Amino acid sequence: MARTSSAVMNAEKAYLKAPGADGISLYGHLTEVLATMLEKGEKDALGSIEALSMKAKGTHFTPASAVAPPAPALEPVADATKWHETSGALLTSTAPVEGEEAAGFNPNLVKDSATFAAAGVSLPKEEVYRVYLSLHKLQKTKELESIRFFGKVLGTEADYYIAEASFPAAEDEAELPVMEVPIEEKGTGCNMFCYFATNDPAGEWTELPLVRPDQLAAAGLIRKLFSGKLDAPVRAYPPFPGKEKEYLRAQIARIAAATVLSPAGKYAIEEESEPKKVIPFENEDAPYKPAAAAAMLEPASWVKYNYGILGIGRCTHPPPPEEEEEEGAPKEKPVLESEVAPLTPISGDEWATQVLDHAGGGAAVAVARSVLWPGAICATVNAEDACANMYIGYGQCMLPAPFVVQPPPPIMQEPDDVVEQVDMPLAQENEPVLAAAKAALLETVTAEAEAAAAEE
Repeated sequence: MARTSSAVMNAEKAYLKAPGADGISLYGHLTEVLATMLEKGEKDALGSIEALSMKAKGTHFTPASAVAPPAPALEPVADATKWHETSGALLTSTAPVEGEEAAGFNPNLVKDSATFAAAGVSLPKEEVYRVYLSLHKLQKTKELESIRFFGKVLGTEADYYIAEASFPAAEDEAELPVMEVPIEEKGTGCNMFCYFATNDPAGEWTELPLVRPDQLAAAGLIRKLFSGKLDAPVRAYPPFPGKEKEYLRAQIARIAAATVLSPAGKYAIEEESEPKKVIPFENEDAPYKPAAAAAMLEPASWVKYNYGILGIGRCTHPPPPEEEEEEGAPKEKPVLESEVAPLTPISGDEWATQVLDHAGGGAAVAVARSVLWPGAICATVNAEDACANMYIGYGQCMLPAPFVVQPPPPIMQEPDDVVEQVDMPLAQENEPVLAAAKAALLETVTAEAEAAAAEE
């Protein structure tokens, strides 16, 4: 027992004498504190031990020992001269002049942003005003009939500001490429509007190309974040037919078809048009009246403004090809997917509705947020009959299950063993030729003999 106690005491003493990071051990610190107590003749040793311990620790600190860590390396600062020049030109030369007639319809983005801010979604005020001025400049430059801020698509290196506009009336119609599934023409279906993209509202806008059915079909099979560079390749499987600008245009078409909403009853379908167009509801006997704010909590109070997209990558089926009449049984007509017409009520599973009355002035803001496309929102102020849509997100939809990349096509099986065909003997192979030659010769001789007999 004595040996065990002695070993424990030695271990405890060695632990107390172990120096710390500053070279001082607990044993030495306690020794210094006790020596100070004895020198000063402290009567309340327990009450003064903490103060003496702190004082003893302070005597070992020197300002020279407190070395500040090196400053982090500063990233190279980009040249801001160009940014200041373009922003200055945007702020001074493109502001709408009071009394000036606009080239077309341009919603007041500044006012709409206040509505979105009441719903908890918006951009900074300075950024909103720069985008508003940039849209005004773009509309005047391109002579667009209408333009609105579609939203902001976030990227890994840069973000895209997206503008949605109507095609200019005098624009030349480009010849569409011939494809298995025809492309929808300008002003119809997925190409109802033209879209512009830019990384900086003070910079230049780039018009995105028309969306093709094969691109829409391929976009639904991949998951790819945007880089912010329109000419960047889209590395994914299955391969996407185009670069990032085509992929961006395809995703915009999918978002617009699924998330642009309006209050039910505000618009109607023009039945005489083909394809059907959406027009403002007009009825002198029963004009449209915005519903009460509380009614906007029901999904039936909201409708999708645009056509839905079919599996073939179009909003409407292409006209059937002209079939030539052939003998025999008639061919079976393929079963076509039902078209999703505009002004279809939304589903409560895909949207979350909310009514906010903290905007003040008795103007309640009704909000519908997309669950399928996070970042898409529609806000209405029924007291003012105002409605606005915006999207701020990564351009990806919510999936019901984890995304799984499609496997490559199955490997072709090995062909069957090739059996060499036995060659026909030459004599047997020449029999049909010899018979045909004898028949032709006999026919010639007979004809000559008949001709000679007729002459005699």
